[in-house]
Amino acid sequence: MKTTLRFLSCMIMGLALLTTSCSKDGDTGPEGPQGEQGIQGEQGPEGPQGPQGPAGEDGNANVIVRTIDPVPAWESGSYLGTSANFIDIEEPLLNEESVDNTLVLVFFQLFGESIWYPMTYNYTYSDGKEEIITFTYESNQISIYSFESDGQLNANITRLQYFLISANDETAAKNAGIDYRKMTYNELMDNFGLN
Repeated sequence: MKTTLRFLSCMIMGLALLTTSCSKDGDTGPEGPQGEQGIQGEQGPEGPQGPQGPAGEDGNANVIVRTIDPVPAWESGSYLGTSANFIDIEEPLLNEESVDNTLVLVFFQLFGESIWYPMTYNYTYSDGKEEIITFTYESNQISIYSFESDGQLNANITRLQYFLISANDETAAKNAGIDYRKMTYNELMDNFGLN
């Protein structure tokens, strides 16, 4: 009986020591080394394909649109031997390689109105006097000209916008019966999804 009591006393004391001497609040040891990458598991089966949505419009990466606002001041010069005012716009995308393969279309606004007029613009007054606003382009430059039948014209252009269209896109459009040159500003914006 004494042996059993001693054994039980030792057990109780041992348990008491174990439960009171262990603490969770010790210093954290150093992080161990990274383990090896595991083997890639098998890919599960693909889920069912969802319903087909409506077809979207084709995007067009072959069209660049630039806006000039405010428009620079007119300079004095000539257009095909006629006294005219001009504005030169630097355009690096019209480089030597691209200038022959790019269609350039220019539109402008007058007097701060929201109407976009296409170039070449030709307005004839009742007395027969004409106003002409047109443009040319070459490598790295678009030039805007403004003149009337009796000399230079200070056209009150408040905003310019021009389209650079790749020849590939223009050819594809012509094959589809579309002529960009005959489109209004809004028709071009709609056609290229730029609204």
